[in-house]
Amino acid sequence: LVIVLSWSVAGTPLWTPDALSFVPAPTVEGLHARALQALRLVITLGIVALLLATTPVNQLISGMRLLMMPLAPFVDVDRFVVRLA
Repeated sequence: LVIVLSWSVAGTPLWTPDALSFVPAPTVEGLHARALQALRLVITLGIVALLLATTPVNQLISGMRLLMMPLAPFVDVDRFVVRLA
């Protein structure tokens, strides 16, 4: 996450590389994108932890089955959900 976003997003370099520097500088925009993505990841993990802590197992299984129903022509949904549980 750090390397991909900091060094691959185009923008203003964090510092100006000198002639002997072989490593390009990360960009300000890349660091901003990295921080935003890390925040999204932390929020998502927090929501999943809250969901797992407050929802009974049988409701989690029925919700998983409901969400996977569009895949029913390709996957045996009931069998897949039982294996996850």
